[in-house]
Amino acid sequence: MSKEIEAYLASMPHFSFLPPHEIKMIAKRSILKNCSKGTVLAEQGKTRINNIYIVKKGQLSVYNTKIKGTPLCGYIKQGEVFGGITLLMNAGISLRTVKVDQDAVFYMIPKDIFLDICARNKDFYEYFL
Repeated sequence: MSKEIEAYLASMPHFSFLPPHEIKMIAKRSILKNCSKGTVLAEQGKTRINNIYIVKKGQLSVYNTKIKGTPLCGYIKQGEVFGGITLLMNAGISLRTVKVDQDAVFYMIPKDIFLDICARNKDFYEYFL
């Protein structure tokens, strides 16, 4: 499984700044997760994020619950990431409410691995800002 994750990560622009050995290490520590449509992954201002989520399949809706009326503010699709900015800029508390629109498959990278890679790779860190 880690070879499949490694290949997927290596194909993403987010990880293009990292040497192959770093991508391999991340792949070994990543967790595959399936979520059903309707699952709420995070609630704005309430949920502590412990992983970044890399969408392999499916789609997420992102809501800003502080906006009255139509709080939908975007989507996270295949090949995109959720949680990086939250971990770097908001002490791990979700900046938005995130809900699964379509059955989804994620690669989850644990917070400690993500933050360690950011600390050692300036270009990778800056990509998420």
